[in-house]
Amino acid sequence: MKNQRKEMILNEILFWKKNNLLPEHYCNFLATLYAEGEELESTKLKVSSKNAVLAKERSNRTWLIALLGVGTIALLALLFMMSAKFVILPIIVVTIAIVGLLYYVFQFAANKTVIVTMAFAAAALLLLGLSVKITEVYLPFSNLAMHMALIINCVLWLVSGKRMKLIYFTISGAGGLLIVLLNIIFF
Repeated sequence: MKNQRKEMILNEILFWKKNNLLPEHYCNFLATLYAEGEELESTKLKVSSKNAVLAKERSNRTWLIALLGVGTIALLALLFMMSAKFVILPIIVVTIAIVGLLYYVFQFAANKTVIVTMAFAAAALLLLGLSVKITEVYLPFSNLAMHMALIINCVLWLVSGKRMKLIYFTISGAGGLLIVLLNIIFF
């Protein structure tokens, strides 16, 4: 147990050194201190900056963000590639995904991590895709209905951006609203 703890601490120190989280001489001092005066190469421990807890967390986070992005794209593709006959299944799947993402976001809303931000953006994008698809299927030739769906999405982005202090949602909502309104006025 003692060697395992020592190995974990030395891995973290090497990770800090490699990523310049602490000055190199501090890391060398700490590594020498925890290695009990021995050189890291001569210890029997499996010490590597790749084995650090922070490195593993960063790797897991990267995979989760990639999975979230690919999942969002796949759901949008599923939603828009299905014909009008079979559209109810993708609508249900996307709705479940949106509810799940929003549950996750509001469960961890205090942690403004990259994953929470990406989950919120994915939920908003899926909601936009869902509202466009529903409008396209059930009101196919109604420009008014499509414009209303887009305006409602932009207002939701604007309001959630203001309430949650998310600048990217505020800008997206205002910009989208402006584009839709300009489209209505000039086209």
